[in-house]
Order: sequence, then C-alpha cells, then structure tokens
Amino acid sequence: MHERYLQLLRRWFWLLIVFGVLGAVGGVFLLPVVFRSAAYDSSTTLGVTPFLSPQSANEADQALLASYAASVAGIAKSSQFLSRLQANLAAQGLVYSEAELPDKVQVKPDPGLPQVTIEAQAPTQREAELLVQEMTNLLMEEANARAEQVRGDVAATAQERTSQILTRLSQVYRQRADHLFLMGIERYGVTLDLLMRQQPDSFKSIVENLARISGDGTLAQLNAEADILEQELTAAQQDLALQFPGQRQAVYVLQPQKTVQTRSGPSLRKLDLMVGGLGGGLVLGWVVANAAEYARNGRGLRRGRAEGMTEFLAPKAVVRQRRGRQDRGTVAALAPAPAVPRLYGATRPVLLVAYPLWSFRDLYAFQKAVRRLPGVADARIQRFVNRVLELSVDVVGGEDLPEQLRGLAAFPHRLVEAQRDRVEILLEPAEGSHREGVAS
Repeated sequence: MHERYLQLLRRWFWLLIVFGVLGAVGGVFLLPVVFRSAAYDSSTTLGVTPFLSPQSANEADQALLASYAASVAGIAKSSQFLSRLQANLAAQGLVYSEAELPDKVQVKPDPGLPQVTIEAQAPTQREAELLVQEMTNLLMEEANARAEQVRGDVAATAQERTSQILTRLSQVYRQRADHLFLMGIERYGVTLDLLMRQQPDSFKSIVENLARISGDGTLAQLNAEADILEQELTAAQQDLALQFPGQRQAVYVLQPQKTVQTRSGPSLRKLDLMVGGLGGGLVLGWVVANAAEYARNGRGLRRGRAEGMTEFLAPKAVVRQRRGRQDRGTVAALAPAPAVPRLYGATRPVLLVAYPLWSFRDLYAFQKAVRRLPGVADARIQRFVNRVLELSVDVVGGEDLPEQLRGLAAFPHRLVEAQRDRVEILLEPAEGSHREGVAS
C-alpha cells in the first residue's frame, strides 16, 4: 500500500506544494477575518442648543429643544447624508454600502433631553472610532449649516421689521413737530427750540402735558402713536438680541468619544496562523490529488472498456458453465510452473491495472502468473474493485513490463496504456473459457 502512496506523491507533489502555499497565505490573511470575534463599542453625545434663543426657559421650551434633537437625529437617515458619510468612510479605508451604514452606526435622540447619542460597534477599535468620528463631524456640519441658514433668514426678517418701524416713527416725529409749531406753544410758556433740546423722557412728559392742557386731540393721537411705535422698536431690538446672543453652534459635543472592548477575540500569532493554514492546505491538496489520481485511472479504464469490452462480451467468446467448474485458462495458470530464480538488485514499482477478473480464483492465478514472469521481483495486490485489479509490480532494473507481460500465456490480453510507472491491460478470454456471472 505504501508504494501506491509514494507513487501518488511523485505524480502529484506539485498539487501539495500549491495548496500548501495557498493555505499558508490564506491562514495569515483570512483566518483572522473568519474567526475573529472581538467587538468594540464607541459612542459620543451631542448637545442641542436653541440657535434662536427663547426669551424664557420654561417647560414648553424644553419640549421644543427635545423635538429639535429628534429632528437632528433624523438628518442622519436621509439618503444624501448617508451618501456623504459613505464617501468619507471610503476615504478612510472603510468601504460600506448605504444599506449597511444604518446598522453600523446609529444616531438616537435621548428621550426628553436636548441631546443625541451616536453609537457604533465594530470588530476593531479603529473601525468603531472612525464610524463615530465621521458621523459626528458630518452631523455637526450639516445641522449647524442648516441652523445658520435659518438664523440668516430670521435676521433678515427682523431687520426688515425694525427698519419699517423706524421709518414710520420718523414720520410721526416729523408730524408732531409740525403740529407743535402750528399750535403756537409759546403761549404756554415753552419755546419749540427749548422743547427739542430736552431729554427724551422730559420731552415726552412736556408734550403729553401740552396735549392735556390744550385739549388738542391731534397732538394726543400723535403722542399715542409715537409711544406705540417706540415700544414696538424696543421689543424688536430686544428680540433680535435674544435670538442672536452670539456665534453659538446649534449642535456641539457634549460628552467626548469613548471606546470600550465588549468582547475579546482570539489572539494568534502570525506563525500560528501560517502553520494552521499550511496544514489545511496540505490536507486539501491530498484530497485533490487522490481525486485526480482516481479520475486519471478512470479515464484509462473507460478507454479500455470502450475499445475491447464489446468484443470480450460477445456470445462466441463466453460459454455458460455451472458454478465451481474451472476453465482451461485458470487450470493452466494454477498448473505447476518451473521455478523462476528470485531476482535481486535495484527495482522500481510499476502499477499494473488488469480487468476484468471475474473471481478471486482468477485474481490469485493472475498474481502468481505475473510473479513468475522474468524480470519481475514481486507483485502485490493494491486494490480489487468492480473486477478491476491493481497490482504493484517490482520490475528489476531497466526491464520493460509490457514486454514481460507477453509471457502471460494463460491470460491473453490487450495493452490499453503503457507508461513507465503504470501499465493497463484488458484481459481477453481464452477460447472455450467462462467467467462466472456473465450472460451470453
């Protein structure tokens, strides 16, 4: 049996080398990916501030901030945002599809609080941290850009309203000054120049007293309209200052990023991975080599059967006999033969494949006949399956086994294939012989 394995190694050693090298390389690069089970969790918290400041911090304002935090988290679900995130991660060497990103990194608003939490889980620390970092940077950039756009629109509206109030207030001031001149306020002991030089509070008190003393309804109406416009202007200026308290960001980092290892993975050295991959590659190579050897033998067997089996099974070549009767070919093979001296010296194994052999009696007779051939040191049975016999024949020196097989007078045969280390023959029945189990 060991000669057969040695022959297989000599013929298919290159397959073992190829699969061994591929296994070693795959062990170093693929085994850590397949068997790694480590997991890292990374997270950070972003705070949300009113980019348009409320005038008071009551419960309604807190609910508004929590609602805004939910809208900030919703930005991360848009396809445009995911496309930008995918491009940024690809630039860092992390390639994901848009469909995979929502599962890799999540943005969750904290219930009832003006903040959102970004979480990611990955098999390596670098991957988990990059997922959170890129999501944080892109989300802050997007949310603050939108807040800045809204802030600009609100500022333009507020400034336009303030300008309209100032224009109307200037018109009321001019109308009231003209009316005071026409009233002749000198008769009340006040000159117009003196009145105009008064402080705003004193000016307001004097014109109100003049309207009450004189009973002038027009002056009273102008005073009332001026008071209303002044109050609106003050409120508009205060509201503008409250809405824009400075260059504050709508979204900012509330808690720095933290990364923890939640599950540890196997720690194997590269040498261990290489040895493991090499062993697996050699095993796979041995299986493939056996399959290739079987396919190679099968091709020769099918070719021999195609060439001679039809003729062998012809009715004139087979004579039905009762079980246990010996045919002349078998008797001749079992007859005593002159002793052949045992040959010594350098031998080489040759695999002899012969078929069909219809009984174990024929098998042993054929083995003995081969052993008696000149130039043959020994013949050992390797395998006998489906009437196909494989013999490992030790041939002395440079002897040619096909030439020696011509001495098998008891077993007429046809040569199917002849190589240096493998010979295949198709046995033909002698005239008048029989093979058990074959129908005519």
